[in-house]
Amino acid sequence: MRLPYWPKNSISHKAVNAISLVPLFALGVMGWASSWRHGACVAVTTTGVAVFGLTCMVTFVDHDQRCPSPAELFVMPLGAVGFERVLSWVAA
Repeated sequence: MRLPYWPKNSISHKAVNAISLVPLFALGVMGWASSWRHGACVAVTTTGVAVFGLTCMVTFVDHDQRCPSPAELFVMPLGAVGFERVLSWVAA
């Protein structure tokens, strides 16, 4: 089983990663699902996540290189769209 963290990392390191990455990717999925009106944004971010994700899965074998950092550059704009969607639901 491939772990998303180095097995010798501290519990606090794992907790900080979980607290920061889980909401980012959840908001990214929400933003991706709600931004179909903007085809160029969806195409660029989806292609970027796929390319970096597949490249990392195929080529990197070191535990330190399996982190999702390259894909985060494309997930952040989608997370911003998802966050904007959450704020509009709260305001309504």
